Amino acid sequence: MVPEEFKNAYNIIDTLERSGYEAFFVGGSVRDYLMNNQIADIDITTNATPEEIIELFTKTIPTGIEHGTVTVVTDKGNYEITTYRTESTYINYRKPENVQFVRELKEDLKRRDFTMNAIAMTKDGQLKDFYNGFQHIKNKQICAVGIANERFQEDALRIIRGLRFQSTLGFNIVDDTYKAIVKHHRLLKEVAIERVNVELNKLVKGKYLIQTLIMIRKDLLLEALPFFKYINQSDFNLLINILNELTVDEHNIHNTINGRRKKVFQLDYNDFIGLICLIKQFNNSELIISNDNGLMVYDEVIDELSKLKLSRHSVKYIKAYDKLCANLIEIMNLFYNGSLSRGDIVKYDLPIEYINIHTIDHEFMRKFYKYYISQYQFNHETLIFVLTCLKLIFKELNQSHELEEQQSIQLETFDFNTYCIDEIDRIIDWLNKAESRLYKINDLEIDGHELKSMQFIKEGKMIKYWLNACVLNYFINPTDMNSKIKQVQFLKQFEL
Repeated sequence: MVPEEFKNAYNIIDTLERSGYEAFFVGGSVRDYLMNNQIADIDITTNATPEEIIELFTKTIPTGIEHGTVTVVTDKGNYEITTYRTESTYINYRKPENVQFVRELKEDLKRRDFTMNAIAMTKDGQLKDFYNGFQHIKNKQICAVGIANERFQEDALRIIRGLRFQSTLGFNIVDDTYKAIVKHHRLLKEVAIERVNVELNKLVKGKYLIQTLIMIRKDLLLEALPFFKYINQSDFNLLINILNELTVDEHNIHNTINGRRKKVFQLDYNDFIGLICLIKQFNNSELIISNDNGLMVYDEVIDELSKLKLSRHSVKYIKAYDKLCANLIEIMNLFYNGSLSRGDIVKYDLPIEYINIHTIDHEFMRKFYKYYISQYQFNHETLIFVLTCLKLIFKELNQSHELEEQQSIQLETFDFNTYCIDEIDRIIDWLNKAESRLYKINDLEIDGHELKSMQFIKEGKMIKYWLNACVLNYFINPTDMNSKIKQVQFLKQFEL
C-alpha cells in the first residue's frame, strides 16, 4: 500500500499523465519507502519540460529552472518536479556546465549517484528500476550508478554522501564504489565546505558512525578538508575509543535514572567538532597551551575551525567545550594541591562564584551548574556529555600511561588523572540525580508567548532555550523563582 505522503501528490502526477506526459516519484522518498523508513520530501520526475509544467499548474516557483526543476505549490504541500535530463562537462567537480532535457526515464536515472537513489515509482507503487537499486537495498549495499569513477569525478560531494549513507543506514559500500571513493577523495577540497558540512552533520548522527569513522581513519578520507586534515591516526583511535565507550555508557548506565527512562544524548556536528577539539588538546606529547582568551586549544586548530565556515553560534558553542574543560581542570588541579585563592580566580579566569569553595562539594556543583548553563547555553544533556567525554579522555590517558610505565612516566600525573576521573564522576552523578528533580516548562508561571512579547528576546527560535534556562534557574534557586517577576529579572541580566 502506497503511503499517504505519496497520495498527497497524486493530483500532480494525474495532471501530467492526463496531458500526455510521464511522471514518477523518484529519489530519496522511494528509497525510504522501500526501506520502511520515514519519508521526507517527495520529488517527482517527468518528461515534460519546465515550460510545459508551468503551463499545467496554477501556482509554481521556478526553483532551478535552468536545471529543469520547478516547484508546484498545492494545498497539501510543495513538490519539486524535475524534467528528465542528462548532464555533461562538470565544473569544479560539482556542477554540470551543460544540461540537456531528454524524453527517456532511463537516461535521467543514469546520472544519479547511487542505485538506491535511482529508482522511480508510479503512483500505483510499480518500480522502474533499471540499475538494480532495490536488490542493492535488500542486500544492504551502496553502489554507484554505472562507472563509479565517473560518478565521483562528476560530483565530489557524492564521496561524503556515500559515507553518510553508510553511517545512517549501516549498508556496505561495494568494492568498486569504495575504491573510487578512496581514489578521488582529495577532490573534496574542490567542494564548498558549507555543502560538506550539511552531509557531515547527517553523517555524525548515524547509528553506524563508528564503523564509518574506522573506514575514514583507515584511508584518511577526510584529509583534503580543512580542520579534519589535522586529525591524525592517533586522534582517530582516541575518538573511536571514546565513542565506543559512550555508546555502551549511554545504553547501559545513563539510560535510566531512578527507574525513569532517560533520553540518550544525540550527537550533532557541533558536539562532534567540540569533541575533536578536546582530543587535539590532550592527545599530544607536548603540554597543553592556552591562547589569549584562556582556551586550551592549539592555534592551528582554531585557525582551521574558522575555515569550516560554521555560524558564529556554532563556533562559540564549540569553544565553550574548551572553556568548560579548561576551567574545570584548573579547579581540580588547585583542589588537588589543596588551595583556591582569589588570585587563582583571576589568574585562571575562573568564575568569581568559586571564591571560598575548597572542594567539589554540593555547593560547588550548584555554582558550577548555574555558571555553565547560563554562560554557554549548554543544556543539561550537553553538560553531561562534555563531562563524560573529558572523563573518558582522562581514562584513555591513564591507560596509555600504564602501557608506558616502563618508560618512567611520572606516577604523579597518573594519580592526578585518577583524581580527575573520580571527581568528574561525582559531578556527573550529581547532575543525573538533579535531572530527576528538574521542573518542566509547563510548570513555569511564564510561557513562550509572554517571552516573545518581551523586546529583549531578539530571536524567536531562542524562546525554548530561555524557557529551559528559567527551569534550570528555578531548580538551582527554588525560593520564589517561579514568579513571573523573578523569572523576568533572571532573564534581563543576560541582556538578550
